[in-house]
Amino acid sequence: MNAAEFRKWLAARGCTFETHRGGSGHVRVLLGEAIHPADAWQ
Repeated sequence: MNAAEFRKWLAARGCTFETHRGGSGHVRVLLGEAIHPADAWQ
């Protein structure tokens, strides 16, 4: 599973995504009240 497939999988389960300003490429994955940095899974 690559990053795009994983993102689709998370979105199907109700996660939303928040990109950081400045073009760093980092994305926050939000599920309810929890926040998980997406780069922790790489």
